[in-house]
Amino acid sequence: LLARHLAESKFDVRSLIREIALTDAYQRSSRLPEGGKHDPAGFRTMLEKRLSAEQMLAATLEATGMRESVEASRPATPEKGKRPPTALESARLKFRRAFAGPPREPEDDLAPELRGALFWLNDPLIQEWLSGPMALRVSKLSEAEAAEELYLSVLTRFPE
Repeated sequence: LLARHLAESKFDVRSLIREIALTDAYQRSSRLPEGGKHDPAGFRTMLEKRLSAEQMLAATLEATGMRESVEASRPATPEKGKRPPTALESARLKFRRAFAGPPREPEDDLAPELRGALFWLNDPLIQEWLSGPMALRVSKLSEAEAAEELYLSVLTRFPE
């Protein structure tokens, strides 16, 4: 149905996205109605799922304003026969160690793990990113403006 709609609209991607966004399935909440029972097979609610390590990395880079500089950085001079990892590859490895579950194990547990919390609090890479462009930007603002800027940067919404 979506393929047909896309072809009929002369491959208008905006029209396709609009059709998807208007569906009941897309607009479904993760909250059950009062007295409702959780039944994944019934598709009554959206299933909650934690972010993958790669999604967490991308979100952190975007929220801290470090995406462009990390993606553009080049590795130091390579050793003979070895290519050192780029800054993005190194960060991806750190995030996988902190947030990814064991290989071939389902990641359906929503509870945070200690290693992830310790990574957020203590890793020098995170500390460096938190003192980057975002920190410089909000340091020049009033407290209220800084809170609003941080909400928009991290949660992409205004504070309530």
